[in-house]
Amino acid sequence: MVATEVADQLGGLVQRLRSDGGFTVIELMVVVLIIGVLATMAAGSYWFTTSRTYAVTCRSNRATFESAVSMFRAAHEQVDPLVIDDLAPYVQNFDHSVKCPEDPNVRLELDTATMRVVCPNHPD
Repeated sequence: MVATEVADQLGGLVQRLRSDGGFTVIELMVVVLIIGVLATMAAGSYWFTTSRTYAVTCRSNRATFESAVSMFRAAHEQVDPLVIDDLAPYVQNFDHSVKCPEDPNVRLELDTATMRVVCPNHPD
């Protein structure tokens, strides 16, 4: 009997809210939940896209530096550069390109054994 009275009171409350042109608490909670799920999906997609962009930019910078190694060797009678800073005259925006796009505190490195440019953050 008590449950019936509570249900009647809740039903009356819901009816009053609806007749006043408002939304019920449940409807508002569902809308907030849907917005939260959509925001989570968008944030995940954004994170994936930015990390992929950093990796592609880093790969492009490494290719630029590897071309600069070839130019350096051609200009210096096939002598290999000793450090990556030797390639500065052959790379536009050297100070910007030598930094990893994901972490500006990390610099690209020249592996003198293979004459390849490597990034500690993107070893591929």
